[in-house]
Amino acid sequence: MAMPQSIHYIDAKGRVIRAINRVTSFVKASGDYNNDRTNIGKQAKIKQMLSELKEIRRCVNEDIQIMETAVGQSTAPIDVTDNKCSSSLISSFEDLFYELAAFADIHQFPLSPVTEMSQSFASSTAQQSGTLGNLSCFQLPKRKFPTFSGVITEWQGFEDLFHSILSHAPDLPNVEKFEYLKTSLQGEALSLVAHLPLTAANYLSAWDILKSRYGNKRDLARIHFQSLLKKHVVKSTDSQSIKTLLNSITEHTAALDNLDFVTRSWSPLLLYIFEQHLDYELRSRWELLVGDKHSPSLPEFIDFLRQHMRSAEVFIPSIPTTHIAKLPRSQEKPRTGSIQKILTATTSQSPNVNCPICNQAHSIRKCSRFNEQTPNERFQLAKSHKLCINCLGAGHTSAACPSKYKCQVCNRSHHSLLHFNSNSGSNSQQQMPSNVLPADASNAISMIVKGVPKRAILLSTAILDVIAADGHRHSLRALLDSGSQASFITEKAASLLMLRRFHSTVNVTTFASTTTTLVKGKATISILPCNKLSPSVSVDTLIVPKITGLTPQVPITHGTWTHVENLPLADPSYHLPGDIDLLLGADMFPSLVLTGQLKGKNGEPMAMETIFGWVLVGPIQSSSSGSLNSFCISVFENLDNTIKKFWELEELQAIHHLSEEDSIAEKFYQQTTTRLASGRFMVKLPFKSSRPLLGDSRTMALHRYRSLEIRLSRDQNLRQQYVEFMHDYVSNNHMELIPAEEKDLPYNYYIPHHCVLRPDSLTTKLRVVFNASARTTTGSSLNDLLYTGPKLQPDIQVVLLRARLWKYLFMADVKQMYRQIIMNPLDRNYLRILWRFTVDSPIEEYRLCTVTYGTSAAPYQALRTVRELAMVDGPKFPLAAKVLLNDTFIDDIITGANTEETAVECQSQLINLCGLAKFELRKWASNNTNIIQAVPCEARAMSPSLLFNSADHAELNCLGLKWDPSADIFSFHTQPSSKNPTKRSVLSDLARTFDPLGLLSPTTFWIKHFMQCLWISGINWDDPLPSDLSTLWKRYQSELHLINTLVIPRRITEDCAISVQLHAFSDSSQKGYAASVYLRVETATSVRCHLVTGKTRVAPLKHVTIPRLELCGAVLAAQLLRYTVSTFEDCLHIDNLTAWTDSTTALAWIRSSPHRLTTLSFMR
Repeated sequence: MAMPQSIHYIDAKGRVIRAINRVTSFVKASGDYNNDRTNIGKQAKIKQMLSELKEIRRCVNEDIQIMETAVGQSTAPIDVTDNKCSSSLISSFEDLFYELAAFADIHQFPLSPVTEMSQSFASSTAQQSGTLGNLSCFQLPKRKFPTFSGVITEWQGFEDLFHSILSHAPDLPNVEKFEYLKTSLQGEALSLVAHLPLTAANYLSAWDILKSRYGNKRDLARIHFQSLLKKHVVKSTDSQSIKTLLNSITEHTAALDNLDFVTRSWSPLLLYIFEQHLDYELRSRWELLVGDKHSPSLPEFIDFLRQHMRSAEVFIPSIPTTHIAKLPRSQEKPRTGSIQKILTATTSQSPNVNCPICNQAHSIRKCSRFNEQTPNERFQLAKSHKLCINCLGAGHTSAACPSKYKCQVCNRSHHSLLHFNSNSGSNSQQQMPSNVLPADASNAISMIVKGVPKRAILLSTAILDVIAADGHRHSLRALLDSGSQASFITEKAASLLMLRRFHSTVNVTTFASTTTTLVKGKATISILPCNKLSPSVSVDTLIVPKITGLTPQVPITHGTWTHVENLPLADPSYHLPGDIDLLLGADMFPSLVLTGQLKGKNGEPMAMETIFGWVLVGPIQSSSSGSLNSFCISVFENLDNTIKKFWELEELQAIHHLSEEDSIAEKFYQQTTTRLASGRFMVKLPFKSSRPLLGDSRTMALHRYRSLEIRLSRDQNLRQQYVEFMHDYVSNNHMELIPAEEKDLPYNYYIPHHCVLRPDSLTTKLRVVFNASARTTTGSSLNDLLYTGPKLQPDIQVVLLRARLWKYLFMADVKQMYRQIIMNPLDRNYLRILWRFTVDSPIEEYRLCTVTYGTSAAPYQALRTVRELAMVDGPKFPLAAKVLLNDTFIDDIITGANTEETAVECQSQLINLCGLAKFELRKWASNNTNIIQAVPCEARAMSPSLLFNSADHAELNCLGLKWDPSADIFSFHTQPSSKNPTKRSVLSDLARTFDPLGLLSPTTFWIKHFMQCLWISGINWDDPLPSDLSTLWKRYQSELHLINTLVIPRRITEDCAISVQLHAFSDSSQKGYAASVYLRVETATSVRCHLVTGKTRVAPLKHVTIPRLELCGAVLAAQLLRYTVSTFEDCLHIDNLTAWTDSTTALAWIRSSPHRLTTLSFMR
């Protein structure tokens, strides 16, 4: 009967337990010696025990290894599924071992045997011991520190070995340990700690950074899971494919077991996956072996693979080969079921091929004497030596030549070296094809070209390193092109780098406005100079199948260019044709080019200094190339989807539910937001993972800041405004200098900033915008790692509709709303910026202390804080709380009341409620003088006197509409365009008509219809309009000024109303359909009707019948009516609702049973 496989585990466990009991007796003996140190017998006893201690420890470690291996290979007893037992045993043993080691150190007892024997006894003992002598007697080779480049699967081995080597030098200072650590790191791993200065304190910080990045067992397990799920093609006759699958299973399941995952319990699932990899023959054998067995185990499957791997190895007899050569791709035949793979082998006993011309050990094609002859002479030599004129081989004729290649010049059946023109003399020498080159380099550059030398153009190429998704660095060849608006990477390179791709709707316009749609997506990469760790630049690239052909097209002869001698070239092989993997466009060009520039003589290239080294560019004296490469690429986002929304069918409104990420952001806000003693709110950044490492962002921020300073130096007025803005930040404690001891903290992010000018603003003409979407060396930005939060602001239509209900209306906005909310100090290092107030002072590092405009979470944090204020302190100020929740759009408050007393009380409550959180209200405006006079002059947006002088009109901006408080009317401002109309300029002019309430629906409907006609015409964006459309456009432009004379009463309600009704109307035509809502107010003396809102839709390009369009109009009217009712429900009581349509067909459909209708009618 065979012994069970678990016997090795059981035996090893028993030996370990006996060793622990034995060492326990040693500890007891050490206690006896301590109690009676004068006893010589006890002293000798403990010395002997201690001399055996190291050997016992070695045996225990071996047995523990046997136990853990058995668990990993699933040969342990069935009740043992992890390494808890072995871990517990080794822990108990180590405690006893170190207790005895400390005892021996205190009493100066050796842990190894003391040899005081005679020479003869020692020699006889050595003869008896054989190979069991102590290994410490031998000098082991010196160990080198391991290297780690960021491959997560190598992390655990690197960490254990590094600490093991350092354990032999326990007194080594941390600063030296840090130096050893840095020299052992490469690639991404080094970039994570490269910014840490070489200090003792940073040694442990570096380990924390590395462990947080690579020490996550879940990330490591994910890699092993991916490897196990990787597709394999396993054939019964291919031993290598079986071995690959076998190694993958054993390696990755053992690794998962070591990570405390019990892969034994996954056997059914894993077996199902692995079975899919087997070909029909192997799968049949496996099914025959398993039979009716309900649940075969993974070890059984592994044994099955091992057996068939051995049988597959003997399927094809081994051939003593030096190399195995496959047919060229052009000669491979299509695979069929009956064709087997044919391999040719050259044995080590094969005779060398000798040239028939010079009798040297090379083929005739590489013979210098043969190549020096004219084509006619080469042909005669080939005929005289009875060589095939097609392949220059011996033993067959050209008719029976197995080669499929032909002359690359004329495509006839002779070798390219034998090609000559019919009008060529016998002594004329032909130029060899550019891709048929002699073997040695000297012949490659000695081609003779007839005619006058012409110029070739060198393009600036560079060899650089790109970091792949797994942390490895790959060298790619890049082309620097300032004529491209974007950067590109080939699909082959993107696959090599395992880049994460994102969808892209970009069109690429090349030379002569040729548009292509070959963009396969977009990705972000990090590039560095070859074999260097900095600088690192993050590049957003578009993925394309191919960028260009070989660059240069033909080999270029080195010139004697003295001005570029000894320069470190970015591409040492610039003169040899090679593929271009990466194109760096004008979006990155300024970041890559440095100040160095060297020019040579006429016909010599210019050298430009870049971060990768020197690149050569420009015309040189060389043979003319067969074609010309010109790079000028324009990139623009596809506007089709946006424009088509003008005439798409109106869809039913979707109900937007809170997403999972929005729910997490809301929960995070509730758990982390606090209230300071001053009343201000303090929030934290809603990170998707706690304390993320974003890599190096300072280099990028510094580069952009220097570009900003160049812009500011050209406009002193702009610079002065910028300085005043930043002074305001500092004086209000919204920004602070970073303490010196915190500058080197790795958990940080530097935000680039620039300015936006707003000349029409009454208060802030210049605003500094912070770009938290700028990517770091890791390819991520701060905004990528933040939860954005749900949309909290109401629709602009809702706020404007409610503003039309009040007799007395007032407006205000919150001063610097974002900056009144404090950022938690723990997160401020992620809001660092670079700035200096004078160009002579050094650039200093600041951090922002408040919610920052430009971070993706800022709008949610600000609006959520306003809501929190209304909910927490709202019961004290009920009128103000209602306004903050319903009548506030971002930082603009637009509300009112129907009595002056209520309006003044609401204003007072708003000021007091917002003041509790240090929100200051300013830019007050109203159609009532008492409301304006209730605030200081500096807080007003208008003077109260304007309300008494009918000749003066104050046109205030009310969420995009023009409002005149004295006349209490809305108006519009338009300006005709003077540009020559093209599709692009027309779209730009049409987009200027802002009508959120639909009060200009007849005009906006014509705009949408005109845009549809432009689309149908098929003209390009910059083409002039066709004559018929141009006539319509000119008429529109000539009548556009009439809109400026249109005035709309702001208030649509009346005092002492008896009845209030809402009426919705819909209609349609072949061009489209529309709906409008009117408010009918009846008083004791009058009836007034006001247009509340309207919506229009153009008919789709696909023909739709008039009745169906009427039905779509009715649906639009019903939706608009429901929208209006929900907006007015807490402000205005509606007595009656009525919807009108003049289509009897639509009414019949509405009244009929839905199951009798078509799909379109039924859905509506």
